[in-house]
Amino acid sequence: MNIYKFNKTLVNNSFIAYVGRGKTMRELGLGNPYSHKPSKSTRWVVTSLEESISQYRKWLYKLLQAYLNRQTKQLEDWEILYLKKVLKLAKQIKSGEINGLMCWCLDFPDYNPGSAKEYNCHAQVLYAAILWLEGQTRKPKS
Repeated sequence: MNIYKFNKTLVNNSFIAYVGRGKTMRELGLGNPYSHKPSKSTRWVVTSLEESISQYRKWLYKLLQAYLNRQTKQLEDWEILYLKKVLKLAKQIKSGEINGLMCWCLDFPDYNPGSAKEYNCHAQVLYAAILWLEGQTRKPKS
């Protein structure tokens, strides 16, 4: 998976998914709702980039656990919407429809989360979570 820093020339590439924030919380898309830089698209302000990535990782895994355990009713409406976007992206990556992610941080060519010692961008966390999700099985409905 290639992770690209935002580049206008890549915006219309159908194999690359933009995973950054929009201009408002309503347009969060697949952006990180945690940030150390307050903005209209930030839900939670934290003290550092490291904390924003760490909190995003915990929050994203909470969403995925709720999905796997069929407990999404405990999530807020906007979280369910975010989760649906993650699941759609996971299907697109698995099918080969998407082979790159783009946000505003850094370029990570041929990114492999297994070799990462730390995360510098929420797109790394998002991709690692999608790979993790692929290896999980959902609990049967009761």
